[in-house]
Amino acid sequence: MTALEVRVRYFTHDVWVHPSLLGWAGTFTRDDKQVEVRLPADPEEFAREHSQQAEPPGPSVVGVPTITEPNWDNETVAVRLFLVTVQLDSELPTNRPDNPFDGRYGELAGAAHHQGQQICDQVAQDFLRWLRASSRQPWLGLSAAPPQQYGRGGLYYAVTGQGILGMGPEQSLTFRSSRLRLEQDVLDSLVGKLAGQEVVPVAQALLADAWHLGEGPEVPDAERAVLLAAIACEVRTQEFLREHVPTDRKALLEVTLRRTSTLAVLLHDVFQAALDVSLKVTDRTLYKRIEDLTRQRNNIVHEGHSQPTPKISGGPALVASDLFAWLNSCLAPPTGPP
Repeated sequence: MTALEVRVRYFTHDVWVHPSLLGWAGTFTRDDKQVEVRLPADPEEFAREHSQQAEPPGPSVVGVPTITEPNWDNETVAVRLFLVTVQLDSELPTNRPDNPFDGRYGELAGAAHHQGQQICDQVAQDFLRWLRASSRQPWLGLSAAPPQQYGRGGLYYAVTGQGILGMGPEQSLTFRSSRLRLEQDVLDSLVGKLAGQEVVPVAQALLADAWHLGEGPEVPDAERAVLLAAIACEVRTQEFLREHVPTDRKALLEVTLRRTSTLAVLLHDVFQAALDVSLKVTDRTLYKRIEDLTRQRNNIVHEGHSQPTPKISGGPALVASDLFAWLNSCLAPPTGPP
């Protein structure tokens, strides 16, 4: 077997550290492979290997201005790049051909690089998550934001350090339904809202954020998507009740809403008492999906489950969207034959 290394550099969004940590490295085992995460030792390390990039290379480390505080070492630098290295074994021959992508050699080299790249990407993701969770540096972004590769990752012979091949970040193209587009009636309706300086309703804004977190990023943020979708449902449901409850039931509704906010209870018991309609009765399937969404929300909030399971069909934002649609139609008079 031949000892190989896969090395991939990533952006950090400027992690602040003390200068003594330049060159820091942490080594551990993952999937039976030795992995190292390393910070640059100087501004040129990692960046000087820059090649075939649209943007010019920048330093790996920069100084940052900070407030001078007494009795404290104020010297701070921002780390912009870090390196993840994975060691693995392969049947790859020790003699590199002129074209490492051809034939059996290319198949083995490509497979080794792919295996190492997957581990590097996951380690980089986890490393950034922990950096964000362990600091109070808000510019680092959301904890689930995916790592961004810098330049090409490379496959190397571990013993000699000879480069075998290099590959840039994986490119992908996503196809979506054209039904997602905006039509003229939607744009026309915005004119009045703009003229009236209307503010986007909280529930609608939360739902938009849930769609983004669940479907928009390269690495979806499932936990926040569930939380925002569940909150959006609760907010819109309570708004709807207050908007449509008959006058003689308003006082009782307010007392009830102060005592419970559980969606399943609101959409069945409270809706039935306040508006003489129930989601559980009219659309039991959607009611069950709402129960699943609430259960996942409670697992995160009360039990600290970081990965909601089982996955909700279509995602949490779709459940919330379907509930919004039901609310808009649940009081409409029937259109079928008497």
